[in-house]
Amino acid sequence: MIAAIIAVLYVGIQAVGGMGTVFSRSLAGERLDLDFAVDLTNRDTFWALVVGWSIHWSSLVAINQGAVQKCLSLPSIQEVKKTMLIFAIGSIFCKAASVLTGLVMYAHYHDCDPFLLKRVSKSDQLLPYYIMDVANKIPGLPGLFIAGVFCAALSTLSANMNALSGTIYQDFVSKFVPKDITDQQVSNILKGIVIIIGVTSTTMVLVVEKLGGILPLSIAFAGITAGPLLGLFALGMLFPSANAKGALSGSISSLLFGSIMMVGNQLYQATGTFKYASKPASIAGCANNITITATEATSLNAEENVFMLFRISHYYYTLIGMLVVLAIGLPVSWFTEREKSVDKDLITPCMQWAIPKTENEKLYGIITAEELKKLNESISTSKIL
Repeated sequence: MIAAIIAVLYVGIQAVGGMGTVFSRSLAGERLDLDFAVDLTNRDTFWALVVGWSIHWSSLVAINQGAVQKCLSLPSIQEVKKTMLIFAIGSIFCKAASVLTGLVMYAHYHDCDPFLLKRVSKSDQLLPYYIMDVANKIPGLPGLFIAGVFCAALSTLSANMNALSGTIYQDFVSKFVPKDITDQQVSNILKGIVIIIGVTSTTMVLVVEKLGGILPLSIAFAGITAGPLLGLFALGMLFPSANAKGALSGSISSLLFGSIMMVGNQLYQATGTFKYASKPASIAGCANNITITATEATSLNAEENVFMLFRISHYYYTLIGMLVVLAIGLPVSWFTEREKSVDKDLITPCMQWAIPKTENEKLYGIITAEELKKLNESISTSKIL
């Protein structure tokens, strides 16, 4: 995967005449502009990425089952820290390389846009088209690129499918299997679940291909579930007063709210009611023998008559979902029966001060469980004597 990224970047930069050309054309085409507007309906702003995307990544790294399982497989917390550092460095490299590849592609097509020429119809098709256009004369490079794409996709897909299979088995199937089931039988059931998930996912391609670009769609779908899940963890780790009723009501409300928000956004875009603003494009540099049968697309902002909820950027879905859990879960917890005792090991250290004190702690102050046990034993002995 890394070899494919480096090879594509090298060939692309050489084709346009160097990094200076890439940045000068990108700057002239407004591809390096940063939007600092605090507006949730602007899709690609500085704050959408720094705030919304950071919260989304927190759900992927901190509480996602696939990530947690990998960390639990390591022998010590020190190894976990090393692994996360390597992961961060690798992620930064891949993201930076992806952005740079996008700039290189724009520099190559800055005056002959494939979208306006109808050579590609979706943003997801642009990179493969670019590879075949620029690197087709280099033997093996298109194949290396395809191999890199499949390596990246299959490694993530296999991990997620295995994690999902384990979750389905543990939470649903295990309750109906005999207690004397063997490990081999469990393994066969897990493999069967993976096959079902794979067939279902492959079938869903027929639906997903009609819903626009893969990146915003995947972020939106992930945000629907990542928001409630991150909110549940935040509720449980930060607030000792939270209880099961608050967690359940908050997570269900967040899931419904996020689903309505995402479905409404997709419906309005599918019907053409509104479009997000796009950057300027040109076909002035195309060959003279090219015939243009379609007029240049105009950049349309989201129509004001569309309810704001359905125009919110997909980068904020996880953040909004988390906040809904807290906004619903905390009041419900306060007005319902609270937990009689809270294990302080389940509360993050910076919030352990909010744990309600027991009667013994009120009498003797905050002491350790072992000290409390000894103190109670001494009191009992004194009463007997």
